[in-house]
Amino acid sequence: PEDLAATLSRTRVPLLSILPAEDSLLPEDVRRFVRYAVRSARGRSATLPGLDHIDAVLEAHRLLEAEAALLREL
Repeated sequence: PEDLAATLSRTRVPLLSILPAEDSLLPEDVRRFVRYAVRSARGRSATLPGLDHIDAVLEAHRLLEAEAALLREL
């Protein structure tokens, strides 16, 4: 995970991390780390309420509202 934080800190593009509200495949400590690493790199995180890991993957095949908001700002 430390490599992820270092890599994200060097990025020069807008970052958006989208995580499902419930995720039995990704432990909570890893989810917290991802949110922290993205925030530390001046990015933002969004949570998909009511979805688990698989549902979030399926939803990602369309433009999510958090993505649309970021694109409008850019």
